[in-house]
Amino acid sequence: MQNGQTFELDPSSVDTKSPVPVYLQVEQDIRRQILTATLAPDMRLPRETELARLYGISRMTVRNALERLEDASLIRRDHGVGTVITVPQAEVDCDLSLMMPLQTQLTEQGFTPSVQFFQNEVIEPAPRIAAALEVAPGTEVLFLNRLVKIDGRPMALIRSWVPLAMFPGLESRTLIDGSLWKTLEAHYDCTMLHSSKHLELISVSTADALILHLADGERTLAVTGLGRDGKGAAVEYSYAIWMPTARLNFDSHFQALAESN
Repeated sequence: MQNGQTFELDPSSVDTKSPVPVYLQVEQDIRRQILTATLAPDMRLPRETELARLYGISRMTVRNALERLEDASLIRRDHGVGTVITVPQAEVDCDLSLMMPLQTQLTEQGFTPSVQFFQNEVIEPAPRIAAALEVAPGTEVLFLNRLVKIDGRPMALIRSWVPLAMFPGLESRTLIDGSLWKTLEAHYDCTMLHSSKHLELISVSTADALILHLADGERTLAVTGLGRDGKGAAVEYSYAIWMPTARLNFDSHFQALAESN
């Protein structure tokens, strides 16, 4: 390390009997120290061999942990310098009250968004999702599961269910700029005009934490939404898990109830 600062190893952070892989436990311990400013920007981490000795694990396990931290833009590895803590990520604004694709909002803030798809398949949705989409049980829908990134780092894990009867052939199309809304408008003349959203604070599952580069069980915001077109038809049921660095906002309008005589 440098500037007299030391790496504060938490020996209890690695439990070889835990179902959580050891490399994830190491990643989460180093991540914790970065996010709590115990490890400051431009500080150097110990070498891989030293980290392996400190944690009592193999060098390959350490390397896997560092690769995930690098993918999350929390560290960088410079040839001849070593592994360096990076500057904290800038907060990202998303206005939930705007009927505007997420990628468009990110681009307007100067970020470079990209989308990584994990699933694009035709399924029979769960009863509650079929009810929300106002389709009969057993009706086929398109299920999309994708990760939106900005400048290469995770921002939101978004799952969408779309009724295929309204959009035949959608499962075979490449989404324009990775955006479902842009694709529906361009190919089906469908514009999303109304959306209801429900926000909740959740504990991220192990599987989702792995994708988002978060700690297992870390608390963050999830948004459930139902989008409708100009005719009021349900077009998309969605569930999005946001990174803690995202700053979500929306406009609300309230009207007082008239008192009854």
